[in-house]
Amino acid sequence: MMKIFYVIFIFILSLILISCTPTFKYYNEEDKLPGPYPEEYEQLVKEYILNRLKDPDSMKDFSIKPPSVGEFFIFERPPKDGKIIKLFVGCVKYNAKNSFGGYVGRKANVYFIKRDKVLVVVKAAFRYSYKDDYSQYCQ
Repeated sequence: MMKIFYVIFIFILSLILISCTPTFKYYNEEDKLPGPYPEEYEQLVKEYILNRLKDPDSMKDFSIKPPSVGEFFIFERPPKDGKIIKLFVGCVKYNAKNSFGGYVGRKANVYFIKRDKVLVVVKAAFRYSYKDDYSQYCQ
């Protein structure tokens, strides 16, 4: 009797663990391709950053690496599911003033471009999920 109980318990536990594994799918066929190479990536990224800084005139030491094809993971609810978008990923480094008026130092950030539009710029050390590590683009 106890053996049957243990077998059922192990079976239920394994079903629970399998259901917790995230599944990633593409939104649609268009997201399987990164789109055309963004020739004006430097201008696009610089504009994006300048529009989000508290003091846009304070940006200095700007450098950018050309983008390469990468993937971006978007989590949805319930958190076990997610979507993948193929796009262009690259590294940008710059120094700018913070709210107190002091320069914070040159930081590495990762940018994402899809169809000549910058989707987001995040810190290179930032991790969206267990599956992605964007710091590789800033090495």
